[in-house]
Amino acid sequence: MRFLLIILGPAASFMLTSKPHQDALLRLAAVVDARSLRVALQDSIQELLPSTECVCVYMLEGDSRLLSDDPLHELPKEGKIRNIVNQLKRCQCAGLPSSELPEKYRICLAAPLPAHRRAVVIPISHQEQDKAIAVFLVGCNALSDQDELHLNILEKHASVACGRVQTVQTSYQRPPLSPSPVPSHNALLQLNVSDQDYCELDRNILQLCGELYDLDAASLQLKVINYLQQQTQSQCCCLLLVSEDNHQLFCQVVGDKVLEEEISFPLMFGRFGQVVEKKKSITLQDISAEERRQLSSMLGCEILSMLCVPVVSRATGQVVALACAFNKQGGQSRYTKVDEHAIQHCFCYTSTVLTSTLAFQKEQKLKVECQALLQVAKNLFTHLDDVSVLLQEIIVEARNLSDAEM
Repeated sequence: MRFLLIILGPAASFMLTSKPHQDALLRLAAVVDARSLRVALQDSIQELLPSTECVCVYMLEGDSRLLSDDPLHELPKEGKIRNIVNQLKRCQCAGLPSSELPEKYRICLAAPLPAHRRAVVIPISHQEQDKAIAVFLVGCNALSDQDELHLNILEKHASVACGRVQTVQTSYQRPPLSPSPVPSHNALLQLNVSDQDYCELDRNILQLCGELYDLDAASLQLKVINYLQQQTQSQCCCLLLVSEDNHQLFCQVVGDKVLEEEISFPLMFGRFGQVVEKKKSITLQDISAEERRQLSSMLGCEILSMLCVPVVSRATGQVVALACAFNKQGGQSRYTKVDEHAIQHCFCYTSTVLTSTLAFQKEQKLKVECQALLQVAKNLFTHLDDVSVLLQEIIVEARNLSDAEM
């Protein structure tokens, strides 16, 4: 386990000695959603600039729309404020045009302001984007040199926080619906399956959907996997989930067991990468002896037959999981098109619930991790005046975060 020790220079230490300032910056490190970010930014500015009378926060939506939610309105695309924003530099002035401001903010931002008051426009840009991803309009006293230094640091932290929230939102955002490669219910009807079988399938899937109310992804997978085992008459089933970067497959549940530690392996492991790429099912005859051996090790039993079906998101058209069934029972040695249809039919109705729950679970995990890092940072800030104690505290906190044996 390697630890990176960062020693703060005198200037940085001086800037962080004030507890309100520390809290203002640390608060930004804990947010992962836009609503919390707006509140954190407003609170941070008010703590850094005690003379603040009002703060209006705009966040980038889409390519160019800068929106505020208090009240809901868009920053004008033309005018004095937009010209300042386009320059990506902080600017303080004796007031802003009343016509470019919501009524709520005119009293503290509109020209002319009292001699000691200023309107400050603060564009926040991202290092990878040559445009503002957030804008603050602040009504306060004229900025001192100390205020300018505080805002310089705040802008850097705000840029990182805004970029992080933007990335999280993009990862969970649904693009416009497009023709989906997922077999529709009508397309599935064209398979050689009797009406009686369809009525039975529909009744079963309706019952399953009624049971998918858990907020825990593993519990949902257990129910879906149990359903697949019954419908395909399999000894064991599992879901191989595709990571967001499309580089790995990971498995949390096998059969009726939730694994203590999830199993993961590269996406290009054998033929599974081709299933994700081509979105076509494979059977045991399509995989190598080595792949068969590794799967047997993962399942804890010999594999005699297999069916692997891609699960495609109807929103994105991308493969989000591989549904695998192993060891066909009921007097048959191989899986058939009817089994493949049963799996496709299941995920026509359940894939959205599963992916949404996984996204929610990941967001909750990210929040917990951010809170843990926030607490670590607070603990470290209390020892900035004693380097030896600070280093020891860093080692202790690193051990706590990583569960490393020292």
